[in-house]
Amino acid sequence: MTRNKSPFILITLGCLTAYVGCGAPSLLKPDLSPPAIAANDTTALLSVSGCGYQPFVSEGYAYCRVTVGPVGDLALTFIAPPQASNCGPATTSCVDFTLFFPDQTPAYQGSIPRGQTAVTLPWTTLTKKSTFDSGDRGFWPYTYTIRWTGSDGNAYKTVSEGEIRLRVIDAQVCDPAGANCQAYVPLRTATDDPNFIWSWMEGTQEILMTGGARTYVSSPVPTASPSPVVKSQNDGSGYLGNPVESSDTGSAGSPAVPSRDLSSSRSAKSL
Repeated sequence: MTRNKSPFILITLGCLTAYVGCGAPSLLKPDLSPPAIAANDTTALLSVSGCGYQPFVSEGYAYCRVTVGPVGDLALTFIAPPQASNCGPATTSCVDFTLFFPDQTPAYQGSIPRGQTAVTLPWTTLTKKSTFDSGDRGFWPYTYTIRWTGSDGNAYKTVSEGEIRLRVIDAQVCDPAGANCQAYVPLRTATDDPNFIWSWMEGTQEILMTGGARTYVSSPVPTASPSPVVKSQNDGSGYLGNPVESSDTGSAGSPAVPSRDLSSSRSAKSL
């Protein structure tokens, strides 16, 4: 734990855990434990939109599947603790971030305005690219530098890092000679494709798969705790003993959900 003039960088989540709003510098205090970045832990916050698979804030790691071609509405939201005017002069940015290409060269450098906890930028702005190609595949690192003033009056820096796994899917598949090309159609949003040959439940999620491993997985279904069923114990003398609470959840402890019968809507297939 040191000031920002030292080569050792302090990492803290004080804004997140100690105070909502971080407007009172008296409550901002150093984290006495080793910083996340020193332990190679990825904790930088990010939200990905436009690729359909990770709609929530992620801590340090995000992923996105896209197809070769136009970028569409893919955007990244960079998120940091609330900041007031306690990070230095008014001309100083409290939160800076950098997105890197997979080859580790900077793609975009920006900041989160004071009084805000997030800024959303389209992928086209971040990378100055309007299309995806195979060269975009890989891990895109991003970092934050958060400046703040502690209750001791000293200036501190919080540094965190994260990474985005970008999977760029080929729009068509050709033979080794580059001929006989066919369009590739993922089935992540399909529920009744005639190529599905397997259907089963894992917990509350339905899974459908083709012989070529094109797969659909439904979102988890929230389940409420079952209401207890009160049963009475009779000892044979006419006395009803203490009620016993039980619930009918099946042998596996979860509601039994039948798998879909694929043969009812399409011809039977086998590998």
